[in-house]
Amino acid sequence: MKPSALLLSCLGPLFFVGCARDEPKNQGELHPVRQAGKWGYIDKTGQLAIKPQFEFAARFSEGLAAVSIKDMYGFINRRGEIVIKPQFERSAYLSADLFSEGLKLAKIGGKWGYIDTKGNSAIQPQFDLAGDFSEGLAPVMMDDMWGYIDKTGGIVIDPVYNTAMKHFQGRAAVRMGNKWGYIDKTGKLIIGAQYDFGFELGGLGTQVEFLGYRFLVIPPGVQHSFQPQFDDAPFNFSEGLAGVKIGAKWGYIDQAGKTVIQPRFDWAAKFSEGLAGVMVGDKWGYIDQSGNVVIHLQFKNAYPFSDRVARVFVGDTCGYVNHSGQIVITPQFDNGEDFIEGIAMVWIGNKQGYIDKSGKYVWNPAE
Repeated sequence: MKPSALLLSCLGPLFFVGCARDEPKNQGELHPVRQAGKWGYIDKTGQLAIKPQFEFAARFSEGLAAVSIKDMYGFINRRGEIVIKPQFERSAYLSADLFSEGLKLAKIGGKWGYIDTKGNSAIQPQFDLAGDFSEGLAPVMMDDMWGYIDKTGGIVIDPVYNTAMKHFQGRAAVRMGNKWGYIDKTGKLIIGAQYDFGFELGGLGTQVEFLGYRFLVIPPGVQHSFQPQFDDAPFNFSEGLAGVKIGAKWGYIDQAGKTVIQPRFDWAAKFSEGLAGVMVGDKWGYIDQSGNVVIHLQFKNAYPFSDRVARVFVGDTCGYVNHSGQIVITPQFDNGEDFIEGIAMVWIGNKQGYIDKSGKYVWNPAE
């Protein structure tokens, strides 16, 4: 498994469809499900909230969800009403289906721009590739190099990077040649690029998912005026720490760039709920923020914690553990996703279902 970044989908004359009523407040998450080849949505109890009728249905974000009708994508609200007419090509990147800070990536004529939640063009298509907005900025690519724009579409950080991640807590991981560092929202290098990218990468636009993270691979580019330092740092900060690679091993730095967990792992994932997955040899376990192993190395894969449990693989089957490392749902699935509001999507072959935290199905697997 190898990394690559997140990016994405479509624009042009856009149409607002229907008159959306005020939606009920305090609603829980709606979850996409498949039944008899069509997609709809259930609530956390497993009851149908929007009947299966779409060719594909993505998760909701900021009150809207992407759905496919006749091979074109539009958006529905939580009542199932179409509010942005299906007119977009399916993006190759999953995050293209999601709104972020009121805007969504959109592609037309081979260029990327952004639409708002009413389907209006907010930033005209002009970029070769682009990422989601975070903290008011979005990474964009022009002429094979990455920089950042604001919500007006203006360039605020010049495109001088080979790869650029979105900002989080005021910092963004960027790659210069084969090295990674961190910049602030003005483009100032605040943690020197000193971590080598330690993976065999694909070509331009290659998307790879690794332990729930998505990266967009960009080939090496121009020379830079500062000296790279890190061997690998493809993740942004999480809970005050970021995994970085120095030489052949991974450790963690704080937001000042100080090494707080010495590099000794073969891979180090992000912290979530106080724990982070780490790999030594071919086994995964979890450490705390002091670097102590609290769930011993035993899994084929180990994903970040969500809703107090984490997805792990034992052999080729997926199950879930708690913070003590106790297996709370026996590995039995071909794949799974994080728990959200007490339920998680799981797969057995081509059949998709949902389970609760006892492992009981709230939506039986269906194609």
